[in-house]
Amino acid sequence: MPCERRYEDVSIRDVKFELNTSSLSSNCEQTKQKQNEDKQAVKTEISAVLNTLQDIESTIKKFRETIDQTKNDKIVKILNSTKLEIIDICNSKTARESQKYGMTTSNIGFGLAEKHRKKESLKDLGYSFDSDGKLRRTSNGADFKYTSQIEYERLGRAITEHIYEKMENELGLKKMPVIDQQVGSNCPDDTGFVFVSRNYEITETLLVLINGSGAVRAGQWARSVIINDSLDKGSQLFYINRAIKNNWGVVVFNANHNCDEQGRPLKYSRTPSEHAINAWKYIVQPAKCQEIYAVAHSSGGSILNSAILRTNDQRVRKVCLVDAYGFTPSDKNQLVVNFTTRSVSNYGNRKIYSGTDSHFYTTYCSRNAVFHIFETQTTLNNYSNVIEDASKMVIQFKAPSFSKAWQHY
Repeated sequence: MPCERRYEDVSIRDVKFELNTSSLSSNCEQTKQKQNEDKQAVKTEISAVLNTLQDIESTIKKFRETIDQTKNDKIVKILNSTKLEIIDICNSKTARESQKYGMTTSNIGFGLAEKHRKKESLKDLGYSFDSDGKLRRTSNGADFKYTSQIEYERLGRAITEHIYEKMENELGLKKMPVIDQQVGSNCPDDTGFVFVSRNYEITETLLVLINGSGAVRAGQWARSVIINDSLDKGSQLFYINRAIKNNWGVVVFNANHNCDEQGRPLKYSRTPSEHAINAWKYIVQPAKCQEIYAVAHSSGGSILNSAILRTNDQRVRKVCLVDAYGFTPSDKNQLVVNFTTRSVSNYGNRKIYSGTDSHFYTTYCSRNAVFHIFETQTTLNNYSNVIEDASKMVIQFKAPSFSKAWQHY
């Protein structure tokens, strides 16, 4: 019995072992299945995460491209702006240097400086002229203070537009294209232009104004004087107003405007001389005036000379050069005087001291003397007396000591 019981015990133990083994096997299968399911779930989650990461990466890439493009646009804009200003500065320097050697220069590359340029007003830049013509900050009334040449050029362009508006709105001048007036009187974008007074074509006397080379435009003699001193001393407004009061016609040349806003050369005005020749041919020559008077500053003397020689206009009776060069009288009956920065005593050489040693202020200091010559009936008998009287009318003026950084047109 005991043996049987042992056998039974062993048998039972064996059975139990078999049962336990079967149970363990079942558990393992369940575990494996669960693990497989978990692995599949993890794979699914990982796949979802990877897809999400790809989407994020794609979004980041697009975002970076947008940022890069924005940066590039800004960089290009800055580079273009800087390039424009550098060209302006170079043109101003070229004008200064050429003046030393008596040369006339066109604004080489100025078309690039006109390209893609946004027009800004004095108001946009925070400036305005007070009642005395002094440029001041609108926020606090402070005088102009030089900061950089780039800012100076921006301000200079705003002043150009301001003077254009004053000539049109206050003095009644109108913009006229340098083209054959029989073809049309509108101002196309691909041509140069001048400013003319009302009825200029039928007045008995016509006054022509020509400034020097560089950044100055119609209505300006010296931009640096306008910005740092006053509008009255540096602009042509006094000359225009005085001529209109005398019932003269006025034509204001714009010889330094040689390219359109896309940088393309203007028809009939590709260079200062070409502008002057065609302006004279299409606008001055058809006028019915009996006499023509002209004022030319600096390189404007050479520009005026080109126009008169090419058109052979015999009505030019009086020419007042203002520290100018390059002009040769084409008619022995022409009265030609040059107001210079150097004191002279011999009026027979047609030179008069302007009253200042500053080239930039010569048009201001000599203006009363200029109009005395124009307004006085001059003959061979009284010529010397007229010139001597004019020499006493110049404004004696010592120019302020301005920084050389901006002392140019």
